[in-house]
Amino acid sequence: MAMRPIPYSDPRYLHSARILIVFEDRSAKGLMRLLRPGFRHCFCLIENEDDWILIDPLKSSVRLEILRHIQLQSLIDHYRATGRTLLLGARAPTATTAESSIRPMSCVELVKRLLAVRAPAVWTPYQLYACLLDGREFNEPG
Repeated sequence: MAMRPIPYSDPRYLHSARILIVFEDRSAKGLMRLLRPGFRHCFCLIENEDDWILIDPLKSSVRLEILRHIQLQSLIDHYRATGRTLLLGARAPTATTAESSIRPMSCVELVKRLLAVRAPAVWTPYQLYACLLDGREFNEPG
């Protein structure tokens, strides 16, 4: 009997997936100028078998896209070639959704909630990067 992939709608799905987090620069307008260059936006990709789900929180919407039959190394090579910083890890199997709190929705907040990261002092993409590296569950891919 062949193994079937966990359906996207199954709550176990996010618990078993590798996650690639992408940090990038964006145009330095307004308050964005205060953020560290190269860390003005973040988004993530979640693995499911041969596919990756891209979740990119934008200013007025969230971009969701399924990237079919893409290998991890291809994603790493693409994002590095375009000057982005990457972290690779997995959601802890025992993680539960981060406690709800009233916080402004941002790229950082969405990624933290997908990862079930409880870090109320983390507001910026660079702070998220440092927090995830410090926790040692995420590393820059080799």
